[in-house]
Amino acid sequence: NYNYSAIYQEEEEERILTYVLKQKISANAVFGNLYLDSINLSYRASSKFFIYAGLGIGISKNYAGNIKIDLPEKGAFDMVAYKEYDQIRFAWNVGAGIVYRVNDRVDLNLANFKYYNLGQFSAKADEEGEIMKTNLGTYTVSIGIRIKF
Repeated sequence: NYNYSAIYQEEEEERILTYVLKQKISANAVFGNLYLDSINLSYRASSKFFIYAGLGIGISKNYAGNIKIDLPEKGAFDMVAYKEYDQIRFAWNVGAGIVYRVNDRVDLNLANFKYYNLGQFSAKADEEGEIMKTNLGTYTVSIGIRIKF
C-alpha cells in the first residue's frame, strides 16, 4: 500500500491557488520465476563467488483509490477527481545477484537487484469519463541467506 500526496500551485486571476492531491494505491502480485544459478566469477573452480540471473511472469491486482483534491483556500473539503478502480494485469520481473558459497548447504546472497513491472494502473474520472493511466514499476535491492535441504 502506498499513500500518495502532492501539492500543486497554479496562477489563477493574479493569485496563486494551492491544492493537494491525495490517493491510495496498492498492488498484490504472484510470480513464477526461473533462475540461471551458479555462474562462477573466476576461472578457478574453487572460487566461492557466483552470480545468478532470473526472470518471472505473473499477475498483479492493482488498486487505485479515489483521487481527492483539497483546496485549502476554499475551506476544508474533498472533491473526488477520479473514482477508485481495481484491475488484474500481467506482471513481470527481471533480476540478478551475487552469491558467496559458505559451504555445500549455505550460500550468502550478498546483493540481489530486481525490477518488477506490475502493469498498468488506471483511474476513471467522474464527469467526462477520461481515464488517467500509468505503469507501475519498482526496483528492489536485498540481501539474504540460502539454505539447501
